Amino acid sequence: MKKILSAICIVLTLTFVSGVCVQAAPLLPGENEINGAQTEIILPDPNEISDEGGQYEEPAAPIILAEPETPAATQTPVATETTTTTPAPAASEDAQVLGATDGKTLKIAFNGNVNRKLIPILINGVTYVPFRIFCMEAVPGAVISWNSENKTAYCDSQALDIEVPFDKTYIIANGRVLFRYDKNIAINETIYVPVRSLATAIGAYVEWNASEKLVNLVLTGKPITPASQYYNQNDLLWLARIINAESQSEPLIGKIAVGDVILNRVAHPDFPDTVYDVVFDNRYAIQFHPVTSPVIYNTPSEESIIAAKACLEGFSVSKTILYFMNPRIAVSNWIARNRSFVMAIGNHSFYA
Repeated sequence: MKKILSAICIVLTLTFVSGVCVQAAPLLPGENEINGAQTEIILPDPNEISDEGGQYEEPAAPIILAEPETPAATQTPVATETTTTTPAPAASEDAQVLGATDGKTLKIAFNGNVNRKLIPILINGVTYVPFRIFCMEAVPGAVISWNSENKTAYCDSQALDIEVPFDKTYIIANGRVLFRYDKNIAINETIYVPVRSLATAIGAYVEWNASEKLVNLVLTGKPITPASQYYNQNDLLWLARIINAESQSEPLIGKIAVGDVILNRVAHPDFPDTVYDVVFDNRYAIQFHPVTSPVIYNTPSEESIIAAKACLEGFSVSKTILYFMNPRIAVSNWIARNRSFVMAIGNHSFYA
């Protein structure tokens, strides 16, 4: 009899536990709710997209170049009149990626003095400079290194540290993310970086003299403020967490768009005025599903942190988007029915 009672108790216990798990399961979003593999990007009107300087720059055409083995060879290509609208097939044919300079050599100047060692190149309308030479000329006490494992070039000095990941659209300066649409590239084993990103890092203003094809950097003597002093750490934490929870496997630009939604809501009178309060806003309904589960407390990925920092730096894919959804798994179409569609990135559709 005791054995029969024991067996009944075991069965009842398993049934109760199973019921609890079934009820709790809906609180935990499935992998498909926060992850996506597609990287299709449908961008809004160019006038709506702004970079750090507040002016839109058309994303450069893709450039296919050999991966570098060292951060800076001594060879530096000289700008020519050759133009191209097609990707360069190899680093050895670097002349094909140089933009037109109307017969004049593109030049870089510091406080009006042309630097003869630093020879820039023009690629699809964007001025690039060799990373090593730029740092040696503009960063006092610079020590340059190259990590072949993560394909990143480094400039370390007392007041400024710069990281340049190859083939990425951002650099990291004193822990801050400076994002652009233009990738860091390599030509003849030399890393080239958009000059405007490096100018921001060293604390310089950029002046362009079109008639002389001269890029003049007005030095302030004050490199970029370190991340620890610049970012609100609470905003950074929760922005990175919600980006990670909602778009873990989305492309970087898609992660930035999710961050845009949060910051656009912070700035909008109809929503709470802090990142944390926007993330956990439930006045009318839960706004972001991951907050109902431990997923929101997961450690953000490195790319999610990079996206959050890019947003906090002022880079924006869209200043109007306030909502996003994955139409494939959404349980409600309220957003699609009531809000204006702006763009689609990866698995997410974004609405104003």
